[in-house]
Formats: sequence, C-alpha cells, structure tokens
Amino acid sequence: MKYQVVAFFILCFGAALSGWSWHHLKQYEYNQLQTEVESQSNNIAKVIRVQITEQVESLERMAKRWEYNNGTQFDEWHFDALNFMNYEKAYQSIAWLKKDNQVDWLVPLKAREETKKLIRESQEQRINLFDQAVKQQSVVISQSVTLNTGDKGFLVILPLFPNGVFDGFLVGVFSFDRLFSLFLDTGYFDTPVTMMERGQIIYQQVPKGTRVTKNMLTKKLSVYGSDWDIYNWPSSRSIEKSQSMLPNMVLTFGLCISLLLSFSFYFARQVERKKQELEQSYEELEQKNREIANTQSQLVHSTKLASLGEMATGIAHELNQPLQVISMNAEMGPEYLAENKHNRVVKAFTDIMQQIDRAQAIIKQLRCFGRDSAHDEHQEISSEEMINSSLLFLKRQFMSNNIEVRENIAPALPNIRCNKVQIEQVLLNLLVNARDAVENCQDKIVGIKAFQKDKQLLIEIYDSGVGIGADQLDKIFDPFFTTKDVGKGTGLGLSISHAIIEQHKGSIKVESQINKGTQFLVTLPL
Repeated sequence: MKYQVVAFFILCFGAALSGWSWHHLKQYEYNQLQTEVESQSNNIAKVIRVQITEQVESLERMAKRWEYNNGTQFDEWHFDALNFMNYEKAYQSIAWLKKDNQVDWLVPLKAREETKKLIRESQEQRINLFDQAVKQQSVVISQSVTLNTGDKGFLVILPLFPNGVFDGFLVGVFSFDRLFSLFLDTGYFDTPVTMMERGQIIYQQVPKGTRVTKNMLTKKLSVYGSDWDIYNWPSSRSIEKSQSMLPNMVLTFGLCISLLLSFSFYFARQVERKKQELEQSYEELEQKNREIANTQSQLVHSTKLASLGEMATGIAHELNQPLQVISMNAEMGPEYLAENKHNRVVKAFTDIMQQIDRAQAIIKQLRCFGRDSAHDEHQEISSEEMINSSLLFLKRQFMSNNIEVRENIAPALPNIRCNKVQIEQVLLNLLVNARDAVENCQDKIVGIKAFQKDKQLLIEIYDSGVGIGADQLDKIFDPFFTTKDVGKGTGLGLSISHAIIEQHKGSIKVESQINKGTQFLVTLPL
C-alpha cells in the first residue's frame, strides 16, 4: 500500500509540475502577444495623431496664405483647394464661410448641401464651435458627425484673421474612413481596431472571423481637444503565430514521463517485493533441502545398517575363522614348548598375529562402513582397494550359497577421488541385489568388472538371475520400489545408490533380460 501511495504522489507531482510548466509557457506566449498588441496600439495612436496633425497643419497653411494675401479671388482659392484635396486625402470637402457663418465657396461643389448641414449641426451644439474658434483664434475640431456616406468624420474649423481682423472661417470636413485608409488599409497594421467617442463607434476595422480575446487594449487619444478611445486586439494571424506547440508538447511529455516514473517506481517496488519473497522462499527451500539431505543421509545410514544386518552371518563367519586359528595355535603353544619345538612356537605366534590383523581389518571395515559418512570429504583412494573392500563383506556368503564370483579387475587402475564409504555402499547394494537375484537359480553367477575408459572408471556388476521386466526398469531407481518379496529389502537401496552416483557427477545404468540376468554399469569421473 505504501508503494502505491508513493507512486501516486510521483504521478501527482509530475502532473503538477507539467501543468505549472504549461501554464508559464502559455503565460509567456500571452505576455509576448500582449506586448505586440500594446506596441501596435501605441503605433496606431501615434500614426493617427501624426496624420491628423499633418492634415490640420496643411489646412492651417492654406489659411495662412489667405491671411497673408488678405483674401483671394475665387478661382485662385478654388485651384488651391482642389490641389489641397488631391494631396490631403483625409478631407472630404473644404469650404470658406463668411463672417455670418454662411458657406460662400466650396470644393467640391456637390458636397455643398452636406457641408451646410454639418456646419448647421455644429452651430446648434451646446457650445458653438465657431464662436469658440473666434474667441481662441485657433483651430477647433468638432465632435464626430455622420457623413452622407454613412461614415463618421469631424469638422476642422480655422478662423481667418488677415491683418488681425476676423474674415470668416476655413472649414475642412474630415473623414475617418479616408484617414484610416491612409495607413490601416496598406497592411502596415494588421491588428483589428475600433475607435470610439463617448461610447459611439466612429471607426471600426475588424476582419471577418476575428476573435475578441482578453488581450484587447484601450488607448486614450487626445487631438486638438477631442478625446477618442482606441480599442485594438491581436489578429487571428498574430494569435496563431504566437501559439506554438511547445506548451502542449511539454505538458504531454511531462505527463508521460510522470506516468512512466510512477509505474516504474511501482513496478520496481513490486519486483523488489517479489525478490524478497523469492529470497525468503529460496531460504525456506534451502532449509527444506537441508532437511531432505539430512533425512537422506539418515536413510543412507539406515540402509547401511540394514545391509550390515543382512550380512551379519557372513561377517560372523569371517571373524570366527581367525578366532578358530588363534584358539588352535594358542592351545598348541604349550605343547610345542614342552616338546622344545621352538620353530612351531614361532610359527604359531606368527599365525596368531596374522589372524589378529585379519580380524582387525574386518572390524575396521565394519566401523568405517557402519558410521555416517555423509559429511566426509572426498579423498583420493585406490580403485582396486575400494572394490576388494566391498567384496570382502560378501565373499563368505557367496561361498556358503554356492555362488560363483567372477572378478575381472583391470591391472593398474588409477586412483579415484570420492567418498570411499558411499561408493562402497553402492557396490555393496548392487552385489547384495545380485546375490538375491541368483538365490533360486541353478547356475549362480555374480560377476564384477572394473576398467578405465578415457577419463572414467567403469564398474560393471552382473548376475545370471531371473532378470527384471521391461515395465519395471523405468521405476527401478524410484524410492521404495522393489522386486523382492515382502520382508526382503527396503526399496531404498537402488534409489540411494542412484543419488550417491549423481552426487559424484557419475551415472548408473541398468540392462536386464528375463531369465538371463541383469547388469548394472557404474561410471565415475577420474
């Protein structure tokens, strides 16, 4: 459960970090776009102020010429006005008003009625702009007015004072559409823009499909006493240009990495937990193996003791023979001394010592065979001595049961490194099985061969017994499987022998034919 909480925390932390990075990248894009819009807004306001100022100053220069010349003729004024209109595109018409505010001269003539109407509306406002212009003796700009084209514009009113004497007005009808077309329609500014005066739209350029975003800015613009609000926001092209794939890529990559790290941590902990469980299972298995090995060792030892029990009669006979010789020589010793037969006495004692050595060898062999040898280290021993020691226990039984023993031990066999007692136990088990196999046969033959092949010692034990059925050969090395009668054998001898040979990196194989006999081939590495 703790691993799941930590993995979830890693995922949440990574997701939060990815979201934070995404937000800041988006904020950076927004700030960049905002900076661009602000720059555009400042430029538009600057250009509008410059354009209006230049247009008004051009009209002022025309008024200066009037004042300088102390008036002018109509043809001359008309020519000057036409040139002015052709050059200053923002003006829709120009008029000269007499002192009584009546339109006298006008360019173009077709705009006469509209110009009169606009002038009349301006005069009817709360503050008469013409009176204000005369009073200030300076240019005055009216509030926005609606032109006959439906567009918005304003009047530029200049009082004329040749030689300091009031002589009427020079009035220019200014069009916002014409003004903005001078620079906005050229493509220099591609930002959507709306210009308002007192809540009324006086100019608007918003391409189709433009989205109003939170990047919209408001710019105050004051020109010749008129206050306008300029609203502009980024164009669709600017928005698309400012929006890169980086924030979304960072977010996606961050979430994927967070998910990967979270799952990696979770599965790593799972693997570690499984590893600990596996190690614990391995330790338990090792403990079970040690218990099995200990049990197997006890079984091996018990089997050896059982084999010794089966061979007790033969062993007793083996010990009885030297005891009889010792007894006979000890009994004859005094007689030889009384008869001064010193040579006979010496021979008797020599025979006694030889028989004692023989008995000691038998007892030593019994002690070695009977003890638990599972923990003995492998030692280098004589192969021939090992085979003869195994035969020693059963030779008397073979003789008493009229069993012919055929020995074919190759001369000069190399020494072998092994657990001597365990290998002797294997050979003894095979010899006992051979003895039992020929018990009821007419021709009782048990044979043993030993020879070297390459770097292996091969020991073959065969008999002329009843043989083993083919259906039983596959189970011959299974624990507790036996072909003997009930009460004869434990069924563990061949199983234990097979395990011992495998522990020595060797092999044991069996071949058998019914009523012809069985042979076991033991192969041990040298």
